[in-house]
Amino acid sequence: MYTEDFEYYRADSVDDAIALLDEHDGSELLAGAQGILTRMKTGEESPPALVDIGHLEGLSAVETDGGTLSVGALATHTELADSQA
Repeated sequence: MYTEDFEYYRADSVDDAIALLDEHDGSELLAGAQGILTRMKTGEESPPALVDIGHLEGLSAVETDGGTLSVGALATHTELADSQA
């Protein structure tokens, strides 16, 4: 059970996520949910809103360009290990 009520928003894009974070002061990003939801259940954190970005395309990309490796914020260990980059 969560200790406080909160709003949930599913971002349609990275720009939408940024706008939602700006609009809802103190909101937190939700991606894998392994950390924030646990801390909310124990009362350690109580953000007024969660902005879900876990489904957004492109945030889990693993790519190389000109010798530079780029790892997306939502890339998993498996995606990184399986990457040809």
